[in-house]
Amino acid sequence: MKRFFENEYVYKTTKNYSVFGGKNIPSFIKDWLIKRYSDEFGNVDSIAINNFLKKHMPTDDKSIKKEIWEGEDKKILARLIIEPDIKKDILKFSIPDIGIKFNESHQN
Repeated sequence: MKRFFENEYVYKTTKNYSVFGGKNIPSFIKDWLIKRYSDEFGNVDSIAINNFLKKHMPTDDKSIKKEIWEGEDKKILARLIIEPDIKKDILKFSIPDIGIKFNESHQN
């Protein structure tokens, strides 16, 4: 299969996925990380995955929220929900993982 789908395969083994133990991460993100941090033989660099998660997954919700409101650029791995407000002709968003709700997302 790898020969035909070289850029699309992911080694889906219990061992590879054990690096995510206790973390609430969507499966497509897990697949992407395994693909990104594994070699051609399917050996996963769990240290690199953990470093990526430490850097990009929010753990201190209040400080990240404050930094975002102050205009600092942040790259985070978090769920983003977007909803249109038709009456106001705007898009609202929430980032539940760091406590940003729809009613605060349109404020400056």
